[in-house]
Amino acid sequence: MTTTPHTRPITRRTLTKGVAWAAPVLAIGVAAPAYATSGPAPTFTFIKACKSPGDSCKVFPKGYEFRFTVCNPGTETIWLYTVTYTATGTNLKLIHASPPLPIRVDPGGCREVVFRADSSNSANQDFQATMTVTWGHTQTAGGDPNPHPPVSTTYTVPGTPPDCACTAAPVP
Repeated sequence: MTTTPHTRPITRRTLTKGVAWAAPVLAIGVAAPAYATSGPAPTFTFIKACKSPGDSCKVFPKGYEFRFTVCNPGTETIWLYTVTYTATGTNLKLIHASPPLPIRVDPGGCREVVFRADSSNSANQDFQATMTVTWGHTQTAGGDPNPHPPVSTTYTVPGTPPDCACTAAPVP
């Protein structure tokens, strides 16, 4: 005895029920991280490093300045909160940012930012550094409801002659 399977045509009602059950599963499957909805991270372009002229510059003896262009490719204001860095081949210590932190970068805009590092001697140094910056969309760190991973950039500084301008105000 052969049996033939019972077949029914698929109706619009049956199809609609299937879509209704599948839709919530699809929505859950494509959820994105919260920080993806708040816009892109700031970008950092290394401009140059300059060495302080040593003890002849009382406001900034023995150290380097690192100049970056910081751009905001998004549509919301970005604030830079903290800056840390690690370096190989040097004993530099980050001491100052100009303008002072937190630093505001307007939507679609760019600005030059200078970071200073102090040294225990005035010798020329060749080194590589990785700078890590925390950021968000509120002036106060921790006030942004969306989490933002820190941004890191690595740059190389060749030994340079003392060519920083000695006009900056003393760093507190």
